[in-house]
Amino acid sequence: MMFSSQVDAFSPSQFTASQNAAADSTPNKFRGASGTMPLTVKQIADAQLAGTGEKGAPFVVDGVETANVRLVGMVSGKAERNTDVSFTLDDGTGRIDFIRWVNDAADSAETAAIQNGMYVAVIGSLKGVQDKKRATAFAVRPITDYNEVTLHFIQCVRMHIENTKSKVGSPAHTNSSVGTPFSNRLSEAATPPSVKSNPVSCDYNCCVDQTIQLFWC
Repeated sequence: MMFSSQVDAFSPSQFTASQNAAADSTPNKFRGASGTMPLTVKQIADAQLAGTGEKGAPFVVDGVETANVRLVGMVSGKAERNTDVSFTLDDGTGRIDFIRWVNDAADSAETAAIQNGMYVAVIGSLKGVQDKKRATAFAVRPITDYNEVTLHFIQCVRMHIENTKSKVGSPAHTNSSVGTPFSNRLSEAATPPSVKSNPVSCDYNCCVDQTIQLFWC
């Protein structure tokens, strides 16, 4: 069944409204709606188990322990069984396998609406099983407006920047064949003239650095 908090987390309009409440329970760290973290598959691939990695420990992304996670991507490899539905989600940064348990008619109706090649929003959790990450979906919903995909990645970038802002100023990734940070060359070429003329008003280079690291490095 889809819990009300999961329904809220699927709604982009709920994202901003819940930020202040989430910030109270996680000072200086950024979470999405209802404590759900918007993530990319790459971020999940890079996540580490908290503490000493004991069984049941949560995964940590950008210094924040994950509870529920939210991803957006394209479905492939859907396989239906009596008790569950499994599928692969591809968001452009990587692929991750999900399992969605089917407990009643509502769950069956939800999973029946999901087809290969469709963009969906998924809320679920991560668990470490034999040194591997296992993703369980609580709720899956088709995306009918592609703007929601764009919004999700914007949320991922913002969360990443907020949670790693203490690391700003660390050396950027460098292309060894040239010796110049790739992000510096990219931002120099892409920075609008208005931003170049007033660099104090916009930390544009920082945003480029963080976005490159989040999706491609």
